[in-house]
Amino acid sequence: MSDWYKFAEPFSYQSATTCLVMSNAHNCKRVLEVGCGPGLHSELIAKSILQPNGGLLVSCDFSKEMVTIMKRRYDNSEYSKLEGNHFKFDIESDFVGDENLTVDPSTLVPADASRFVYGCMADNMRLPFPSEFFEAYVSNLSLMLV
Repeated sequence: MSDWYKFAEPFSYQSATTCLVMSNAHNCKRVLEVGCGPGLHSELIAKSILQPNGGLLVSCDFSKEMVTIMKRRYDNSEYSKLEGNHFKFDIESDFVGDENLTVDPSTLVPADASRFVYGCMADNMRLPFPSEFFEAYVSNLSLMLV
């Protein structure tokens, strides 16, 4: 489905919905996005919602292909060209399939990052992050998969 998604993505109005819903969570320091797909909403959240002084966005999807596409999006995006914006994508660790893997996202943030995005393979069934770590949760278009 990841190959098909690139053709349907330009017709999605979910990005506007994401920004409207997230406007109440403006300037969050720690945001979790589950079911991020190819990263369209992730990039919008990182650029417009995430707090600019140490903000952390974790965007995860259960599909390695989607996380790989999202990494390419960030490699080529304006987000990566802005000073202080950093990102890291882990396409090797499978937090979906290996229940023993855990991660503390705060340990990944570079000291000079004003905004940091971490992408990985995980889903709602098993999130490998500390409880009550995030201030906001976004899950666009993934309820039908739960």
